[in-house]
Amino acid sequence: MGKNREKVKAANPDFKSTEIVQELGSMWRTLPQTEKSVYEMEAAKAKADYVAMYGPTTKVRPAPPRAPSAPPRRARAAPATLSARARGDRRPRLRCRRSLSHRT
Repeated sequence: MGKNREKVKAANPDFKSTEIVQELGSMWRTLPQTEKSVYEMEAAKAKADYVAMYGPTTKVRPAPPRAPSAPPRRARAAPATLSARARGDRRPRLRCRRSLSHRT
């Protein structure tokens, strides 16, 4: 692919890297099977050399189990500072004098 990449790049200097890869893909799809087998044999040999040098490829370990999710939260109660009409009361709520004394 490296050899062909240089050829495509030289033939189309204004191509971006994604367009070069697309062109290489279309060239690979139109390549006859006899020529593809040469590249596939090279890839198999390179893989065998890699395995001989570094050992077999690593196995994918399963993901650790997730912690159980928290139960859904309940809706909050309406704040006590809502007006009587917003709370749905018919009459306004009376406040005792003690609760109002700290405001002065």
